[in-house]
Amino acid sequence: MKYVKLTVTNDNEPWFEVGTELWDYNEYRRITLEEFDNGKGKISVNHIIVSGIRKPKLENEIKIFGDKYRIDGELENFDNINIEITEGDGVEEIKKLIEKYI
Repeated sequence: MKYVKLTVTNDNEPWFEVGTELWDYNEYRRITLEEFDNGKGKISVNHIIVSGIRKPKLENEIKIFGDKYRIDGELENFDNINIEITEGDGVEEIKKLIEKYI
């Protein structure tokens, strides 16, 4: 099965941590190519709702969550995402990413 690996780039003030992988909003896995092609998570032409790693940057967030990395689900602009087609579901890679940051 083919999956879409979404990696955060630094092109336009991304919400998530640059260089990290984003995953399905509801599950700890990559979005399948079929789901992606059918619009899963796409909110508009330029955005997708996903989960990923981020460090709070806004003052009110820091008051609530502190300044440590956390898992967040949010919209990300496609301008900030490198899209790669892959064979793996990414479950193990995502677990390692979470262990590294959280």
